[in-house]
Amino acid sequence: KYAKGFERRSAFTTWLYRIVRNVCLDHLDAESRVRARIERAASEPIPDAAFPAPADARLETLREALYALPPERREVLVLSRYQGLSYAEIADVCDTTVGATTVGAIKVRAHRAMRELRQRFEELEGTT
Repeated sequence: KYAKGFERRSAFTTWLYRIVRNVCLDHLDAESRVRARIERAASEPIPDAAFPAPADARLETLREALYALPPERREVLVLSRYQGLSYAEIADVCDTTVGATTVGAIKVRAHRAMRELRQRFEELEGTT
């Protein structure tokens, strides 16, 4: 359906992430419903089939800390650290204009998300 829209100005995976994200957002017809679903998803445990049970209790704590992050911080962290997208690609996926300011803003979001993840992890682990 969207193949004609691929302009090759970004990586195929970036283009695909953007389509998937937009289709998901389009599926939800109101901003309040988007927020409600994201918040609900963030608070629900991930089914074991989707996320294998960790062998280590610290991995479970890390998982809990990750899902305790606000959705927009978690999104940037997952895309940058776990999916390996560049900051420019993340800006493209998140439907923002790529430029020095935007890429810088994505870097700041990723840094803040990582800092918050570390804090939440330490709180859950009882080390702070």
